[in-house]
Amino acid sequence: MVSQTVVLNLENGLNTDEVSKIINFSRNFESTITMKHDGRIANCKSLISLINLGAVSFSEVEVATEGPNETEELERFVKFLQEMSV
Repeated sequence: MVSQTVVLNLENGLNTDEVSKIINFSRNFESTITMKHDGRIANCKSLISLINLGAVSFSEVEVATEGPNETEELERFVKFLQEMSV
């Protein structure tokens, strides 16, 4: 497992539109992708899990990947999140 801390520079935090984008992007990965925020862990392929994470605008989250190509997939996922930023 590899991880990296990222600030979610999303104007409205993890709303349903942003969560849908994350889920659609995550489905292309073989690795398990999770986000951790304030002691909660969310599977990035699960709508309910991400919404319950409670991350708001400019929250700091720890993104982790585990599985085949985890390092490459972490880099791609972090870049995706940064491109979603305000």
